[in-house]
Amino acid sequence: MIKKALAVAALAGIVILPGCHNECCSNGQEDYRREGVTYSDGRIESSKSGVSNTSNTTSDVNYYDNSGNTYVEGTVTNIGPDGRVVLKGYESPYANAYTSYHRDYYSIPETQRETRSREFREKYKDRLNYSEYKDKERDYNFSISNPDRFTVYDESARYGRGADTWHYSTPSKYTYSNIKAGDRVVVGYDSNNPNNPRSMYKVDAQKK
Repeated sequence: MIKKALAVAALAGIVILPGCHNECCSNGQEDYRREGVTYSDGRIESSKSGVSNTSNTTSDVNYYDNSGNTYVEGTVTNIGPDGRVVLKGYESPYANAYTSYHRDYYSIPETQRETRSREFREKYKDRLNYSEYKDKERDYNFSISNPDRFTVYDESARYGRGADTWHYSTPSKYTYSNIKAGDRVVVGYDSNNPNNPRSMYKVDAQKK
């Protein structure tokens, strides 16, 4: 039965890799989610031999790969233990571009990232100039369905800074319970389900 399935896959041009359950493995493309598990908040973390690795390095995690298509930057004004978060802020084209850039960056093999970083900066150069939205901020209400498993990554070392100064290392991570009112964050969500965050990053306090 297995040999037959492999033969059918070969005819279809699909390369089956261990732990890969996505069509992105087709035609020999590397699946950077291989041997990983996807959480409800859209994060993808390494899982070697079926054991989830919560101390990922940047080489085995692409937490930018989520279903968010809208990103808001703002300040947390209220947060509850049940996963309800109120953010005062604005939709940020910069945050959207920042996430798209890093989604591309982490989608290629680690050995190519340094050499292709200039290519990516050129691709996104017109969208990576940070500027605050000048219109009046508004309140955003979010509800995280599983706050105990929701991880917030610290992007303050790069977010809002010139792309030519970016350096990469193991990202700092926070649990939902670490987030408090007054924190500056970026929240990504699907516009078809705007109350359900798909990702959250900590960033520097608002520039004055």
